[in-house]
Amino acid sequence: LAGLALGLGLHAYTGYRVMPFVALLVLGYAALVQRWPVATFAGRTALYSGGAVLIGLPVVIFALQHPADYNARTVQTLILAAPVDNAVKVQQLWENLQKHVLMFTVSGDMNGRHNLPGAPMLDPLSGGLVVFGLGLVVLRARDWRSVLLLAWAGAALASGIVTLAFEAPTAVRTIAITPVLAILAGLGLVVLLDRFVALVTVSRVVIRWRATALAAAMGVLTIGWIGLTNLDTFFNRQMNDSGTWAAFSPGQTMIAKTALDNRGQYETILGSATLTPSVEAAYLVPDLQTTLQVFDPARDLPYRGRGPAFVYLEAEHDQALADEVARFYPDAQRLPGGPPGAAEIINGFRLDPVVLDDHRGGRAHYRGADGVVVERQETQPVWEPTSAPVALPAEVSWQAALALETTGEYGFRAPPGFELRLDDAEIASGDTGTRVRLARGTHSLALTGTVKPGGPASLDWRPPGASGWSPVADRALYTPPNGGVGLQVALAPLPQVGDPPEERVDPVVAHYFHISPFPQPNLNPRLWMAEWVGMLDAPTTGTYEFDLDHAGHSALWLDQALVMSDLNTATARLGGTVFLTAGRHAIRVRYEKTEEDGGAWIDLYWAPPGAQRSIVPGSVLYPPPPEVLGPAE
Repeated sequence: LAGLALGLGLHAYTGYRVMPFVALLVLGYAALVQRWPVATFAGRTALYSGGAVLIGLPVVIFALQHPADYNARTVQTLILAAPVDNAVKVQQLWENLQKHVLMFTVSGDMNGRHNLPGAPMLDPLSGGLVVFGLGLVVLRARDWRSVLLLAWAGAALASGIVTLAFEAPTAVRTIAITPVLAILAGLGLVVLLDRFVALVTVSRVVIRWRATALAAAMGVLTIGWIGLTNLDTFFNRQMNDSGTWAAFSPGQTMIAKTALDNRGQYETILGSATLTPSVEAAYLVPDLQTTLQVFDPARDLPYRGRGPAFVYLEAEHDQALADEVARFYPDAQRLPGGPPGAAEIINGFRLDPVVLDDHRGGRAHYRGADGVVVERQETQPVWEPTSAPVALPAEVSWQAALALETTGEYGFRAPPGFELRLDDAEIASGDTGTRVRLARGTHSLALTGTVKPGGPASLDWRPPGASGWSPVADRALYTPPNGGVGLQVALAPLPQVGDPPEERVDPVVAHYFHISPFPQPNLNPRLWMAEWVGMLDAPTTGTYEFDLDHAGHSALWLDQALVMSDLNTATARLGGTVFLTAGRHAIRVRYEKTEEDGGAWIDLYWAPPGAQRSIVPGSVLYPPPPEVLGPAE
């Protein structure tokens, strides 16, 4: 049975691999100290080895045929194989040893898939019994059974001690120690109860059977308390812990379940790059993969479709983007994305058609010839002789968010008597057309003028690829949220040659680049740069604190003055203080990914006067004025 059990262990985690050999060595030790006859030792060894090989044979064959694959993960996680100095390796091994010894009763595995993050691996009572049982085993260290337990425990712990320092302590790699812990706890409990019976019956005042019954009841209560404590840990504390939730792919699962529960009843599901595509979705809804897409703020905010659509954004990496979705669609249904009573791990939104329709078009403000004022939402800046809601001539102010799908040359032509402003810059007036270059994404549009009696009037455009003029399409116009729409970002490989291959309007400077930020499938540079430019609207006059949390190199300029930079040196965070007057200031942020390995992220923080540190929100960020290319015919 021992051989069969240990052979079965080979099919489990890598920590079990050495156990058959540990048991074989202890078997030899037992034969020596107990002076087994050679025939007895040979028979037991053959029986043990045969059982282990019989059950573990598939794994053994694979290991012999594919040694590189079999050992790949082990080699990948070994401290000894890491490209660091030996002194560093020794220090990491020593720290790992301490962490793994203390993980049972002091501070345990931080991974929510293995444990209640940071909590001791054992409940207090089990931990105490294990320590007591270990003491008993050490006192009988020459007994072959003690040697087996100590060798087993040492080999099991070594599987975690010699691997990645930043993951220590790790419960999964040391999972082979579980039987030893159970034996030590049981041994400690039995010996304590036995000593209790002996102590209370030494004077013969208490009858032995009564003492034994009392000890049995104490044992049952102890085991019951341990069981209830662990049930509470597993099904209450751990189930409602945000760290545990985050470790079990909640976002990927939510996306897959949403697709499964709403099969055929939604337009698309958008998620953080860390959430989609995913193995969970491929398994649960293999036929709906085309409806699951990575959230692209330049393409999906505002949402261009008719809905319903779902958006799932990670709180850890994309909270700033989630705040922007909530700013654009404050009336969208919020979907729970975390354990009860805890902070959201996933920000979920349901964008129903009625919500999307409420945010299409623009805000129109009319003042008629008779002084009557009307404000309403309209789909397009197009006026027929009888469409104005007030007496003509009427003063009109029409504002919208202009959502563009393509970076390129756009022509605009304002109706007679009107002035068009894009991103707060005057573009066209009268009936003269103007060509401008605009990046894809969201821009602010403002049209002001006078609607006069007579023929129809409209704001016309000529987008890239169009041959003639037409009214600005309603699918490109959305009711703008209060404030800005973001900065214009240019992306380019390093070293930079020629014009940037990608430009867009980015709502915030707060990104974790889980995948390449370049949309072209044939362009995925390992080294690249991103530069955001535009205007920052300071809400009040005073001293502002700024800092950049990032991997790589970055810099910040305000009003053409350098505030902070590590473009030539490496540091984890940059900080700077600057005095700003209320109003808009030119801002430029540059980020460079200069190492092929490692992650890429950048977060721009500020602390306005009297306020706490937070991500600079999109409501105070504005794109630069469009590049005017000349008149449009």
